Amino acid sequence: TDLLIKTSKGSTLSGVMVIDGSDKSLLTSTPLRMCATVESALYAPPKSSGAIGPDGTFTIEGLQSGLAQLQLCYARRERGQFEVVRVERNGIPSETINVKEREHVAGIRVLVKYVKLTGSIRGEVKAENGELPPISQLRLWLWPLDENLQPKRSSSIPTPELDARGRFFAEGLPAGAYRLTVYFNL
Repeated sequence: TDLLIKTSKGSTLSGVMVIDGSDKSLLTSTPLRMCATVESALYAPPKSSGAIGPDGTFTIEGLQSGLAQLQLCYARRERGQFEVVRVERNGIPSETINVKEREHVAGIRVLVKYVKLTGSIRGEVKAENGELPPISQLRLWLWPLDENLQPKRSSSIPTPELDARGRFFAEGLPAGAYRLTVYFNL
């Protein structure tokens, strides 16, 4: 009872993705989506996405107001072969894009590069001073790191599966440094 739900008309981002130094036909060979994550002080950042057309154009609709970060997103079974190099609004580089309520933000240019997926990481999760919880309660995440060893916001890495002994093997990764994080679900 006494529940009040407020809604507002969402905002829209539109622009073009440009591949840096690679064969432009790669755009048609891989189904890509551009995702926008909007920071909000009230709850976890929502993510909206829009398909990237063969000409590189995209439109993301239904965004809430706030600071939006753009990244490529892939279906769970696909591997990310592109990495965001730079995002520009009207030719000016920008890490985030300020989106106002009901605004249509155009002039976005996302420069990406093609990355070869030849890397792999093999390992085992072990409990120090105790027994490993059931594997069904563990999740392993790989975070690609930039040159300053900070997580890259623009990369999507599939979550590797853990076997019964806590071993994992992640393959088809771009070369580079990674942070491995283990989460425990109750």
